[in-house]
Amino acid sequence: MKLSSAFQSAVVVSAALLATCLPALDSPAASMQAAGQDPVTLIASARQAIETANTGWVPELERGDAAAVAAAYAQNGILITSNGIAIRGRSAIAARYRAEIARMGQVIGGGLVQEGVTVSAGMIYEWGHGWLAFRQKDGKRRVSSGPYFTVWRRGPDGTWAIIRNLVL
Repeated sequence: MKLSSAFQSAVVVSAALLATCLPALDSPAASMQAAGQDPVTLIASARQAIETANTGWVPELERGDAAAVAAAYAQNGILITSNGIAIRGRSAIAARYRAEIARMGQVIGGGLVQEGVTVSAGMIYEWGHGWLAFRQKDGKRRVSSGPYFTVWRRGPDGTWAIIRNLVL
């Protein structure tokens, strides 16, 4: 049976996600954070960080402020692109956003819809879909869209940050 290229791509990206997310799940910090925290309390403690990142995403990209977008990531956070490339570290993630804006054109709109949130091992898992509209150098409008899966973890200082973000 021949598999579609879209299915094959999804398998490759899923394997990349597992390879980068599993080490985070085994961390002692994640286990310690999980102790004594019910899911409702954990989600409530992260709500502001998640809402700030999600509501700021499009306006920050419209301004071309890749550093502001990357600020939601932990210093050692990983962004996994739709083609399975893992971008490691906040500064590298900001550089990737800058490069994408330069390649795709000016961001002129977009949106993000969170479809779900759950808690496991003291971390928050968020998923949904997003889209961005670009004005390309030739003046044409292009839209890029797809689902996302984000893993949030509370750092030693108590702030929540993205440790893994998979864009499909």
